[in-house]
Amino acid sequence: PCGIELSLMPEGAYAKEGATGRVSCMMAFRVHRDKPLPLYLPEVYRPVLEGILSGFSLGRDIHFGAGDRPASGETVLDSRIFDLAQVERVQVAAVGQDFPAQVAAIEERAVRLGLAVVQVAINASSPGTAWAVTALRQRGYVFGAFAPLWFPDGDALMLQRLAAEPNFEAINLYTDRAKAILAHIRQEWGARGR
Repeated sequence: PCGIELSLMPEGAYAKEGATGRVSCMMAFRVHRDKPLPLYLPEVYRPVLEGILSGFSLGRDIHFGAGDRPASGETVLDSRIFDLAQVERVQVAAVGQDFPAQVAAIEERAVRLGLAVVQVAINASSPGTAWAVTALRQRGYVFGAFAPLWFPDGDALMLQRLAAEPNFEAINLYTDRAKAILAHIRQEWGARGR
């Protein structure tokens, strides 16, 4: 387990299973062929990320930091909207100094389209990740997942923003590792705006 996608699917997608409200999903990965990579992570997520990373045998040169501002001016991203699920997934291949403006545009679109969830996956193989995470957290995003080899040249750190509070009580998890990830996300959700 390496993350939880809060309120990812609409209730109707799991009506046969008796879902009442949006359904959250656990993310899990198995790495068969690793490659050595640098990994730039925000200090604020050190506890949850160390717990996740301890479950992998990855060749990473890990750097935890507080605000590693990117050198590049332009953010490189791609996004996809899943209409049925009311979800937008944004893939940030490179964080640029215009990242906060890009996030503002993503948020405006999410409100206009009535999206329930916005997920932003940041390529954590270059400096700028911690700075981008700070920008997202200031706008109400919370931790979602660490996804090894999500990008061709790096791992992803995914944050998520929801239009409504998730039903944490309805999320059923089996492993202690998954429960620890959810506990972190729940605590971060409760601390937003303080």
